[in-house]
Amino acid sequence: MRCLYLAPSGQFGLVDDPRLDATTERHKLELKVDAFDGQADPIAALDRDAALGGLVMEMYFGWVGRDRLIVARAALGRGRRVWVYWPREQAIECIDRERIASHWRHWLFITLYRRALPLRHAIGAAIAARHNLSFKVVNAIAAHHQEVEYACLEAPIVQVADAISASRPGARGESVELYLKRLEDLQAIAGSFAGVDRSFAVQAGREVRILVRPEEIDDLSASRLARDIVKKIEESLTYPGQIKVTVIRETRSVEYAK
Repeated sequence: MRCLYLAPSGQFGLVDDPRLDATTERHKLELKVDAFDGQADPIAALDRDAALGGLVMEMYFGWVGRDRLIVARAALGRGRRVWVYWPREQAIECIDRERIASHWRHWLFITLYRRALPLRHAIGAAIAARHNLSFKVVNAIAAHHQEVEYACLEAPIVQVADAISASRPGARGESVELYLKRLEDLQAIAGSFAGVDRSFAVQAGREVRILVRPEEIDDLSASRLARDIVKKIEESLTYPGQIKVTVIRETRSVEYAK
């Protein structure tokens, strides 16, 4: 399939890979990108060239941003297929309308989280002022992330103490971006092994469930695969606690009564 490739910089490329036709969800795939003239509107480029069967968007974050989601929705509306591609992980995900809705929810959550983060200190300072705490306490609360200027000596001391406390291992939860990236990395690692059909990171990334193709993986190979995935996760990722790896091999015997 011949597809337009959109780099994070906006530069266009061309991917001609027949393996894209068979993709349905997330797959382990390395793409070769050829040069392609043009650097403007990807939707206009698709409209100009009817031979382009779809759009591959390169990602450098673990999540898809608003601009790319708008482009993906427009491409799907024109009957083209859409993928997001992480070159470093050699992972590609086929995007449909249902997946776009899921990515929109992720983007909305991350955006709200980022915008609300500075407000919590302003709210804390307002509560302190309402309860007639000293000006130094109010300023230390409001300024310890440098959202307002220091107005007393205690404010930078509080900021330093906060930074020292936050540097302790496990003292702070991971950011939303790192959390989403870890989930995607878990699924990408599981999907990189032969015989894996689908993989799901569940329970906030504390477990990975892997569905394998029974015609390729027997019972003994399933146990070996679980150990190999555990080893690769331990070598590749940093995570709190432990991660459970479950390999599921389903065998069905079907007969028909006539």
